[in-house]
Amino acid sequence: MSGHFTLEFGEVTRRAVESEPDLIEVNVSCPNVSSEFGTPFGAHERDVEHITRIVKKAAGNIPVSIKLTIHCPSLIRMAKICEENGADAITAINTVGPGMLIDTGVMKPVLANTVGGVSGPAIFPLALKAVYEICGNTRLPVIGTGGVRTADEALQMIMAGACMVSIGSGVYYGDIELFTHINRELCFWMEERDMKNLKAVRGIVHE
Repeated sequence: MSGHFTLEFGEVTRRAVESEPDLIEVNVSCPNVSSEFGTPFGAHERDVEHITRIVKKAAGNIPVSIKLTIHCPSLIRMAKICEENGADAITAINTVGPGMLIDTGVMKPVLANTVGGVSGPAIFPLALKAVYEICGNTRLPVIGTGGVRTADEALQMIMAGACMVSIGSGVYYGDIELFTHINRELCFWMEERDMKNLKAVRGIVHE
């Protein structure tokens, strides 16, 4: 969920709570309303602090994950602010950019707004580094997302410390069976190493 201005996050959260979700993910990485592709809330420490507090208060007992952007002075500092103000988890990362594409057939930008966030395989190394940094500097569980398309990439996220891995654009490159395929490949990987689960390798690159 997201909001056009900080106080709206509270109202959106209260409405979301009515459906009794298992988790509320808060997108502070999208532009605010006054400048459609301007600076996101996640680039400012005071905004992240304020929004985290507002959402946590409105969410009650429902866990809250703050989705951060790498477009900020310090991602580690932002993650710590979330931790200090009650967030239950961090989602890393949102799209990067903005970037653009041009349709050469009609000779116009592909997007109506000309530019937009860049996602997909190109941002995987950036997302992986973000997960690694946050996991190494906070105690919050991290949901790793950004360009994951294979079991190996999901495993890299876990080795960097992610407790969960989110897949979005990967479905565009494959299909909905991608989730089953990745889970199957992870099971094979564990069986080959006589592992019962992935706890043994979660965050292993920090050791």
